[in-house]
Amino acid sequence: MGRKTRIFVGFVLVAALFFGGALFAVERMQRGSEDLRLIHRGYLALARYANELRTLQEAKEEYVERALLETDPKVRRRLVGYAGTFYPHAIRSRLAEILRLAGGLSARDPDKRDRAYLDRIVVQIRRSQTLHDDYDDATKVLLEALDDGDGDLAPLTERYTKSGQALSQELGALSVRLEAK
Repeated sequence: MGRKTRIFVGFVLVAALFFGGALFAVERMQRGSEDLRLIHRGYLALARYANELRTLQEAKEEYVERALLETDPKVRRRLVGYAGTFYPHAIRSRLAEILRLAGGLSARDPDKRDRAYLDRIVVQIRRSQTLHDDYDDATKVLLEALDDGDGDLAPLTERYTKSGQALSQELGALSVRLEAK
């Protein structure tokens, strides 16, 4: 093999190595870009929804407390109506959206650790849905008794408070888990 041929073969090898390295770098950049897109659209959205859920529950609790203290029946009916319709619907829809998003991320994410993490999030969201159903039922029973003027509200208030605390703890844990990602 002549000197010119060796120089040419060396040049081709160097060019092939450079081209291969460039392809590898482009592929890594695309993967990094996809990871950033997944974080932005997925994990950050999950954390935002979890925080919205906590805010909605806190606002609902304020309306219920105001309804319990309100003496004007007209104002109390408005508070009861809002606490009994708007907030349960808003919380349910956020829970459904966060469940859909987490399930979609889990299905798309090829990383086994991330998929396992998202699967745990899905379980926690479903648990939150169950706790919300109990909390919503306790709220309805309490507000109906308040609206009907039924006597002792203490046992109903206790059930409402306990179910609210359970939901609040679960939503707090969900929020912390999502923010830690």
